[in-house]
Amino acid sequence: MISCLGNYLERKFSRLPAGVDVKPFVDLLVQVVQHPSLVVSIPVLVTWTRLLNNGPIGTYIASTPLIGPLLEVCSARLLRYENLPEDTQDPSYVLLLEDTDTIPERHAFLGNYRRYSAQVIESIVQLKLVDAFRHILGQAEAVLHRLYEGEVFDGERCPLRERGVCPPAPVLTAVLASGNVRQELHVRPAG
Repeated sequence: MISCLGNYLERKFSRLPAGVDVKPFVDLLVQVVQHPSLVVSIPVLVTWTRLLNNGPIGTYIASTPLIGPLLEVCSARLLRYENLPEDTQDPSYVLLLEDTDTIPERHAFLGNYRRYSAQVIESIVQLKLVDAFRHILGQAEAVLHRLYEGEVFDGERCPLRERGVCPPAPVLTAVLASGNVRQELHVRPAG
């Protein structure tokens, strides 16, 4: 229901009367996308891709402080949940196991979730290039510093590497997603 309202807002934003405050509703959309259940949050994540790619409302959202939390959750959700060990207690992973019946269903769902998360990151980078890069690279730096508490990151020594999971992976994927946009912006013909 909330994603349907968000999609309606995306279609009718330019027709809203002047002075209508949509920020409380957009705040709610951020809260829903932050929900630990990926199944609960994916419809609103799809709505975010639509909102951010709509000129007038995308520009409005980019001018709010909601961009940071949205980048944060989308970056974190780029994690390859399917590579986590079965006994992982991550709330999103536990709920995912409950919400999906088969491994192929889970794999397809996670692929779509990562794709939409990357699209949101790309849209934010297009709207707020410098601020988004600063935020994403700050996240990457913090993760790499925390990983070995000041040691230089070495992917070969990553303790979870043998299980296919490495803590910096989601943040580095976010860096790659933002880099793809930067490259597209650089290659685009002028005019």
